[in-house]
Amino acid sequence: MINFVKRLVDGLNHVEYPIREYAPSYFDKNIVEIAFFHNLIIIRKAKYEEASNCPEMIEEEMQKTRA
Repeated sequence: MINFVKRLVDGLNHVEYPIREYAPSYFDKNIVEIAFFHNLIIIRKAKYEEASNCPEMIEEEMQKTRA
C-alpha cells in the first residue's frame, strides 16, 4: 500500500516535470489532493487541471536540455 500511494503522490507533480518522457496515468489526471493522517489517507478525486506553479523555471530547464 505504501508504494502504491507513493506513486500517487509522485503523480501529483507530473506537470512540474515536462522534460522527461512521461505519460500521465488515469490517477495522475484524476487526483488533486492526498492527505495523510495517523492510520488514514484521504484521496480527493477530481479532474486535474492545474498548471505548473513555476512555468518560468521549467522553461529555463527545457532550454538547458536543448543546448
